[in-house]
Amino acid sequence: TGIGGSFCVDKKLADYVTEVGHTLFNYKDSVQEYEIASGKNISKLAKLNGLSYENMADFFCDVKAKDEKALLLYKEWLGIINGFITLMNNSYLPDIFVFTGGVLKSKEIFWKDLQKSHSNILIKECKFGERAGLVGTGVHAFDSIKG
Repeated sequence: TGIGGSFCVDKKLADYVTEVGHTLFNYKDSVQEYEIASGKNISKLAKLNGLSYENMADFFCDVKAKDEKALLLYKEWLGIINGFITLMNNSYLPDIFVFTGGVLKSKEIFWKDLQKSHSNILIKECKFGERAGLVGTGVHAFDSIKG
């Protein structure tokens, strides 16, 4: 539903899970949350840039088709994601960033640009791809029952 985060220490999930996407940053003379770059909020980012997109799929479709306006918004979107990664990296010095979620449906469009922007940071796709949240929820439910 947004940009979440968790921390693993010594290969164990730390007792810290949050929607790190609620972190604030300055954008176009206003204060926004990094969530503005998430799939559910692409319409807000588009509106701030004079465009209209209802969902991430339509946005990435236009980027793939090399639509000029979509490419400008893509540059803004990637800049926000890059800013977020830089902030998290400078704040926590993680060994790795692991991406999951619906955004990976469009991985072929942005992944190389993302990795190129952070050649000094290890960025990987979660083993379970876009379904990692579902897997995590199932594990959590099982652990709750096991109890």
